[in-house]
Order: sequence, then structure tokens, then C-alpha cells
Amino acid sequence: MRHAASARSFRFPAALAALAALNACGGTPQASGVTNPPPTISSIKFSSADTLFLTEGDSAQLDPKAYDSRGQVVSATFSFAMASGASATVNQQGVLVAVGPGVSVASASAGGQTATRAIAIYGHPASYAQRRVPLGLRPYGLAVTANGAVFVTQLDGRTVTRFSLPALARTAQVSVGDTPTGISADSQGVELAVTNQFDPSVGLIDAGRNSEVATVTSPATTFRTLFAHNGSRVYGTSSNGALLVIDATNHTLVGSLGIPQAANGLAWSPDDKTLYVSSMFGTLVAVDITSGLTIRTVNVGTSLQDVAATGRPRM
Repeated sequence: MRHAASARSFRFPAALAALAALNACGGTPQASGVTNPPPTISSIKFSSADTLFLTEGDSAQLDPKAYDSRGQVVSATFSFAMASGASATVNQQGVLVAVGPGVSVASASAGGQTATRAIAIYGHPASYAQRRVPLGLRPYGLAVTANGAVFVTQLDGRTVTRFSLPALARTAQVSVGDTPTGISADSQGVELAVTNQFDPSVGLIDAGRNSEVATVTSPATTFRTLFAHNGSRVYGTSSNGALLVIDATNHTLVGSLGIPQAANGLAWSPDDKTLYVSSMFGTLVAVDITSGLTIRTVNVGTSLQDVAATGRPRM
């Protein structure tokens, strides 16, 4: 018996059929060559809208980002610029260099959009030269003498380092007590007084010998010192609410006046009769040095850091 063979038909998808025909002819598929259009930029933003604060000579990298209409970050090539007459420069990589003190505006542009950021630069006026000298061990207090020397306390070094002006050349290092904080000089530049906070004591430094020649012990931690204008007395704050009165010639404690606790600022009135004292607890007092009495108290509030007196002799 003869059996008829049944024919089967296969259907290829059109794409596969075209590929098969192309291969049969020895060809290869070609790319379409279509280029995607660049993304549309709807806005540009910096990472922060706050003013960027720099010190003269510093540099910073500007960091703009471009966004599309959906708020998604898209790639962009930025161009950067500074406002005319700016106190800073910026290159096309967005590196900003602070040239001099002042305020300015930096901008970043791409795809027809622009973002700006305010720049504020601290520094000396253009007529002054700025010098920087590296100094470790946490420099803190500073005193400038009448004969052109600068003494800087270093909290972590039990040291005071001396520099000469105007070159700021390091000329000496003075060994002092534990955690030197405040320092002041007499009007002649002969002697300095430093608070050795955690000894606790006030140290007297002979500027001619670059040496701590005496210490006056305090009942509690010390923080600030100040000489009388005539150089006869030096005053030091003690955290327990005492103002130490020290004979600057004999280097002895000759008295103690009541002041607010945690006093951290001292300033003379122009007539050298009233001493203004600030406290970190928010109190400002005026002390009559002759009588030793507090003649006025002002509760300023908040946490005070220091005090300075103008030409008026009274608060």
C-alpha cells in the first residue's frame, strides 16, 4: 500500500526571513546610523544655594548639575564665568580661586540654562600683603608687642611660639604650662602674661630672654590675661569667679576681685580705671579697679566670647 507523504509548511517571521535571505546572499546587517538627540536641559542647580565662603588664596570646585523637565539629572558640558570685577577667577573645569577680599557671583551655563552662586572671600585689603605661616599644636591666643614681635599660644604643645614682624619669621619657642590659652603683652613689649589653663596658673614671660620666668598659682582654671597700661599690674581670670591681681614687677599675687564665673574677656576703659569683664554665661560687668567693686552688671544673654571697649570710659 502506498502512503502519500503529507507536506508540512513552516512560517518564518518576516525579520527572520529577511535575515535568512540576506545571509544567503552573503550580506551582513547594517546599523541604522541614527544619532540620539542631546537631552533637553530644563534647569541647572548647584549642590547648595548658600553663599560659598573662602579665604583669600583658597580654591574650590564648583559642582553644578543639569536636570531635565522630569527633574532627572542629565549629562551636560558646562561653561563657567565670574561677574565682571570679581575677586575670584574660575576656569572651564569649574575650579574657583579666591584672588582678593570681596563678594562676587559665579555662574555655570549649559543648554541655554544658567545657575549662579554667591561667593564671599575673606582677606586683607589690596594694600596689605597677607602671609601664612603653618603652626601646629592648635594655635589659640595671640599677642603683638610694641617692638614688633608676635607671640602665639599652642594648646597642645605647652609652648608659646614667637614670630618677628613684618616677615613673620619664627624666632623662638617658649616652654610654658599645661594648655596655654590667653596671652597679653605690656605696653613696652618687655613682659607677657599667659594663662596655663590646666596647671592652673598665670605664667610671666620675659620677652628679652624668651623664657617663662615665674608662675602665679590660681585657685581654678585660668583663661585670659591683661596688663594695666602702665605695666604695674597684670590681671588674670579664674573660672571660679576671681580676677587675679598680680604685681608685674615682683610676680606675686597681691589681690583678688570678684567677677562672674567662667570669665573669658577683658578690656580696659581709656582712662585705665574700669575693667570690663565678659562671661561665657552671658554677663558683662564693669569693675572699678581702685575700689575693686563691680559698678555695673549687664545680663546680655547667650554665650559671650570676648569684650572690647571703645573710646567711652563707661558702659
